[in-house]
Amino acid sequence: DLDEPTDGEARLKNGDDAANFFARNGNHTPVKFVYLNRARTGDEFRPYDLAVVSREQTDPEYFTMSACGVVHVFSAEQKHPSEFIQLSTWMQQSTFFNVLTSIRFFKHYLAAKIFRLWRANVRYKLYVAQRNKLCRRLFLSKPAFCSTLLEINALCYELRTSEKTRLTAAVSPNFMVIDNFIEEQQQQCQHAAKAFEQIVDKLQALVEKVCKDVTTRARVDADAPISMTIEAADGGEGKGSRSKRTKSMSQVKEEHANRVAAVKSAQAEEQQLGDFIRLADYMAVSNCYLLTLASCEKLLETLTTPRKNGLWITSVEFDDEAVIFSPPLKTFTTSITQMLELMVSNIHAVPRLLYMRPFKPYFHSGRVEGPDVAKIVRRSVQFVHVQKSIEQVVEEDFERATLYAQQFEEYRVVHCFGENWNYEAYAQSQQTATFKAAVVN
Repeated sequence: DLDEPTDGEARLKNGDDAANFFARNGNHTPVKFVYLNRARTGDEFRPYDLAVVSREQTDPEYFTMSACGVVHVFSAEQKHPSEFIQLSTWMQQSTFFNVLTSIRFFKHYLAAKIFRLWRANVRYKLYVAQRNKLCRRLFLSKPAFCSTLLEINALCYELRTSEKTRLTAAVSPNFMVIDNFIEEQQQQCQHAAKAFEQIVDKLQALVEKVCKDVTTRARVDADAPISMTIEAADGGEGKGSRSKRTKSMSQVKEEHANRVAAVKSAQAEEQQLGDFIRLADYMAVSNCYLLTLASCEKLLETLTTPRKNGLWITSVEFDDEAVIFSPPLKTFTTSITQMLELMVSNIHAVPRLLYMRPFKPYFHSGRVEGPDVAKIVRRSVQFVHVQKSIEQVVEEDFERATLYAQQFEEYRVVHCFGENWNYEAYAQSQQTATFKAAVVN
């Protein structure tokens, strides 16, 4: 057992003073060791800050420091053997700790970590609140809208993928004149317009049914009297006999509360009918947009796919100076541009749920405005890219055809002879030659 130090103890206040004291004096001092407790630093982590105390003031966990080193004595509850650290090692580790904690990153690490945790928790709490709010207003979470919304999605998928709604006709395996090709595309667009009207009529019927059901439930009188009797199967001998009994007050209150809740829910759903109609309209618009892009990409794929006979036909003719094509390149590019504009116009002419007369009462803000699908398509980066690619493909094909037509230049002499040949002069020359031959004979 160590003797309690008495001499010079008042001069040592903390662990740094004690360490410096023993480092300078070693064992050549009346004070051989001191007792130390952990300093009260609050929430700040300072494991090397110690306070010199007397033997009676030591905590269950304390330290003793001498010229040899530091002994860390654990409490009985910790069930850990005591540890010894050399004085030089203790001072070195304490210095390193003080230097590191003076750096800004380590100095404010705990506070910054707590702040980041707090900020993450706050943001997550706001996210959860927004998620719950969205779930309460989400149409898929409401039985009044869920099944109808799925049917609307199926109709929109049919609008985008059905063979009847295709904006481009099937391409013939044989080449054809550009005018006939454009005529076929126009006929296909007319058939697609009829299919669009049929699908929109189905969408209108579904949305009208939802609006009618919701408004009917919202008009129910929540304070209407509730029947006080219920029918129950009779336990007598007669089969199918029923008896009436009076409801309890708790049952009546429960039914009244359920009715009031159902009416309030229907009234809240009635306020969302305008948004539901707008959602159905936007779904149809987005699918029309995707259909137009898919049709343009399909046309580009058809033009870029190698074909044995080609797609369109043009004839080669001799001009005064060069070889020309009939119809020329400008006719093809103009026809393709008209074809793409016809697709956009056809999509723009699809009836819109947003502007239908039966749905106007559900928009409380007055004037209703929706996206213009034609403008959306024309401003689409993908549509512009496909349009330019189609024009580029046609121009490149004409350049190759021009190079191929150069081989016919050797027949220009025959062409010019045929253009300048005079039959009457030729016939007169033949008669003169025959007459001269007869006179000679």
